[in-house]
Amino acid sequence: MTPTLQWFDVLFLHPLSGIKRLIGIGLTLSILSACSQPHAAPKPQPTMQPVGPPVSLAINGFNYTDLVISYFAINGNGGSNILVSSPHEGGGKTTCCVTWRPGTPLPQPVTIEWMRFLNGRDRWCTKTAEIKGPVPDRPTAIGVHFMPDGDIQVILTEGYGQPIVRLEYFDEGHRHQTGNVVHDEKVARCRDER
Repeated sequence: MTPTLQWFDVLFLHPLSGIKRLIGIGLTLSILSACSQPHAAPKPQPTMQPVGPPVSLAINGFNYTDLVISYFAINGNGGSNILVSSPHEGGGKTTCCVTWRPGTPLPQPVTIEWMRFLNGRDRWCTKTAEIKGPVPDRPTAIGVHFMPDGDIQVILTEGYGQPIVRLEYFDEGHRHQTGNVVHDEKVARCRDER
């Protein structure tokens, strides 16, 4: 009678089965050890960090709205009033100062606060705006532009910035003789007290 070989006999009793077995065990252990390895922590993404010493920037205000701004500040710095702009001037003065770190990532949020005297009372408003760039090689000033629709644009400049909107005006405090409108309440948080 001839013995029948079962799969077990072929796998473990055949002369080459030892080599196959070692290879199989080796592969199995490799797979298991790869699965049990802790996953490598993802590498942090490089972030642009401010470089170099801080720079002190003069603050310039530009008022393209219909009424004078009695006070404004950027990140708590400033304090100047801004008259209504003319076709040749922005309406503001230069005040001191806000600190800028070269290499600061953009866009960079800033807090703008301003006050108008409306209807016999001081009306304080706050809004977050963004410095979007471009950044000049050697910024010396930061311009805060109050747009007619209530938007606020913040622009870094070398030297005193220029008006970006040219509008006629009735007088330094009013864009029009009558019918002046401001959009502060629609675009900012406003209150009667500071």
